[in-house]
Amino acid sequence: MPRVSRERTKHHASTRSGPAVVGNHRQTPTPPSNFFASVLPTATPDIASAPISLTAALSDTASPTNPTLGSKKEPVSKKGKRVERHKKWIDKLATAQSQKRQEQRHLSRQTDPSALVRGMSQIHHSLRDIQAEIMASDLLSLDTNKNKQNAQQKANIPVSRKARARAAVKEEQRFAQVLQHPAFKADALATIREHLSNTLSKPTK
Repeated sequence: MPRVSRERTKHHASTRSGPAVVGNHRQTPTPPSNFFASVLPTATPDIASAPISLTAALSDTASPTNPTLGSKKEPVSKKGKRVERHKKWIDKLATAQSQKRQEQRHLSRQTDPSALVRGMSQIHHSLRDIQAEIMASDLLSLDTNKNKQNAQQKANIPVSRKARARAAVKEEQRFAQVLQHPAFKADALATIREHLSNTLSKPTK
């Protein structure tokens, strides 16, 4: 009895290039199903036929967002480096000076000098005025009056150590009384000016 070969049907695309042979008969290949046609794209772009522009490629690489791409970095000269270092040093110095000014301003706000310390410049000017008046009066006075004045000043100056100690104690007591005086508490500068004008002896005419 002759052997009969069973005809088999394939449900997937054949990888063979030629038609399949079943028994003594050659079958024609069947087209792929609609499933592959729906999944695969209908037309493939021809990359080889598309023209490529060199300028367009360079413009894409050197975009405004990334200007370093496609452009060569120019070397910096020694003069440019020196100018850049000088600029950095100036900026650093300005920053340090501004910080120092802020610290000084902060310290000046914290320290609150009294009226007596703030008025030292006024006292200095008052002393200069009084000294100028004394010098003018000395120039107009006679030699005899100058001699008498010098003799009186020398007599009032303590010479011995005990006399100087007693004079220092008296000055301390008088200074304490001046601080407690109501006139000094009301206007310290005017009181000091009056005290200096009264203490510095003027020549007698």
